[in-house]
Amino acid sequence: FRVSESHYSVPLDHVNPERGGNLDLYVRRFVQGSQPPRRLLLLIPGGPGQSSRVYEGEVKLFEGIPDLAVYLLDHRGTGKSGKLAKGKHNRCLLQPRQCVTE
Repeated sequence: FRVSESHYSVPLDHVNPERGGNLDLYVRRFVQGSQPPRRLLLLIPGGPGQSSRVYEGEVKLFEGIPDLAVYLLDHRGTGKSGKLAKGKHNRCLLQPRQCVTE
């Protein structure tokens, strides 16, 4: 696999991106072969507070599958992804319905 790492700036509020600022997300991409992949597999950790590092050893299970790229994504606030600042955004995590209507 060839490995690349990227950080993407994504809006905190996808419905109204101009309102809420951005968050930095970390993505690690594993690609094999010389052609652009036609299939992708996104491995997302399920435990609260878990970084995608828990799956780094599992990527080798997919070696040899043609046209496949494997992506590891760190959730907000885990691993190398950004964290939410104190204030409204933390409150929105506890009371999401109220924040959607604000």
